[in-house]
Amino acid sequence: AVLPVGHHWSLDARAGRTARAPVVSAWVVWALRAQVGVVYAFAGVAKLNPDWLLDAQPLRLWLADHTSAPVVGPLLGEPLTAHAAGWAGAVFDLTIVGWLLWHRSRPAAYVVLVVFHAATGLLFPIGVFPWVMVLATLVFFDPDWPRRFVGFRGVAPAGARPPIVAVLARSLLVALAFVQIVLPLRHLAHDGNVRWNERGYELAWRVMVTEKAGFLEFVVVDPITDDTWEVGPEEVLTDWQVTQASIRPDLLRQTAVLIDDLFPGDVEVRAVSFVSMNGREAVPLVDPDVDLTAIGDRRWIEPAP
Repeated sequence: AVLPVGHHWSLDARAGRTARAPVVSAWVVWALRAQVGVVYAFAGVAKLNPDWLLDAQPLRLWLADHTSAPVVGPLLGEPLTAHAAGWAGAVFDLTIVGWLLWHRSRPAAYVVLVVFHAATGLLFPIGVFPWVMVLATLVFFDPDWPRRFVGFRGVAPAGARPPIVAVLARSLLVALAFVQIVLPLRHLAHDGNVRWNERGYELAWRVMVTEKAGFLEFVVVDPITDDTWEVGPEEVLTDWQVTQASIRPDLLRQTAVLIDDLFPGDVEVRAVSFVSMNGREAVPLVDPDVDLTAIGDRRWIEPAP
């Protein structure tokens, strides 16, 4: 929002409200490249774990769902294919920014990037992420490539952005850069496997490194009469929400609070929850004896298998 990216081809420029600059400042270009680069960097680091590199999980699970595909289907079911894809994915994420920064390798690197993201977008249920990255990585090309592509030379500059605005923008970018680095690393301040307990998992760019499947049911206990009721999460959630709450500790606890609201008086809400992570045997996700409505932290999460 603070970058001066509206100098050309914008409604403000057409209306004369924005001063058109002859060139894009280097700090603007590098700010955008850094925003894209941090995604690949942390996605690559997240793949440096035994599940991904040694067991090819969860790729083996996901590729096995496509064995009926024509021509390549049988190949996708081979363990060697999953291992090769896993190592290739890690190398891609860790090095693609470097290849895009080098002008000689940039065109070939972008072709590889498009093929990579097209393949992941077609094979795996990861939403719009691949297509967003295909477009976002165009910032690694010279800033004037759109004008050269369509033969548009732009308009002569009508002035410059006030220095105070540029200083403010740069200051905000420094703060943003700090946040972008700290957020993916905050799990290091907590004990346990972040892929299991998800303490610091959000906003950390852990792309495609975890597959979970779970079972969830709640037990409501009246501490005075010792009466108990079994309540399914579908009483307060949609089917899609049930799937998410069954594998994510934070959503599981929020669901317990919703179920607590269904009962008058002071009751305890406990969970019977089993989760399988990356093909392992399902084990309890939470302590079944803990009242999930009366805790303040995540000590109620069982250790990772």
